[in-house]
Amino acid sequence: MDKYTDIKGVFFDLGWTLEVPVNGDWMITNRFREVCGWHEPFPVPQPELNSALTESSEYLQKSHKMSTPEEELEQFTRFYEILGGKLPRLGMTHEKAADIARDRTYNMGNYVLLEDTVKTLETLKRRGIKLGVISDTWPDVVLQLKHFRIFDYFDSLTFSYELGVFKPDTALFKDALAKIKLPAEQTVFVDDMAYILEGAHRLGINPVQSLVQPKKRADMRFPSVKKPSEVLNLIQDFTGVPL
Repeated sequence: MDKYTDIKGVFFDLGWTLEVPVNGDWMITNRFREVCGWHEPFPVPQPELNSALTESSEYLQKSHKMSTPEEELEQFTRFYEILGGKLPRLGMTHEKAADIARDRTYNMGNYVLLEDTVKTLETLKRRGIKLGVISDTWPDVVLQLKHFRIFDYFDSLTFSYELGVFKPDTALFKDALAKIKLPAEQTVFVDDMAYILEGAHRLGINPVQSLVQPKKRADMRFPSVKKPSEVLNLIQDFTGVPL
């Protein structure tokens, strides 16, 4: 496709776009496996695990608005308790759930930046492009961004937990545009989920799909990238010069 032109701002999702879970799963962390004695293969079939995670996640969806890691810790403790109730073989207790939740909240070793994330952000900033984040996440995200030393690259930050809604709720995109102070058509949003990109596109934001996640299928309606730096090949900045 032709490059997006006259771009002055780029929004990034975080998960499966700039960073990934170190073991490939956001909820079933390494500490979860240690505490519950789970090793490959899992003691329950994958469909049963997926069903239990989906049902337990309804609790997270209903009470998402918060402001501190301490609130996040409390919420995820309850989440893992609920998950344990649906999978009795885990032998979950309140103490185990709190242990897993504390690790998920405060252990930045659960996440890893993609190899070219920093270089990509540096290149965009050097060319005068404003950078933003639009992410479904929890308060520990600030700890993550500071841990990886990329917090200061961003001109705007829009997090779901602050607004209490998840993408593609228009409140998130409107918040991001207001903070970055650019018209939608002069911005790009990189996210892995097609239905979220649809929501952004309806407001005029130019969509790019991230295919970082293994086996992620491209939606042919959108240009796509397999790593952050490939975004540079899809946009032309406001000076008219390719990045």
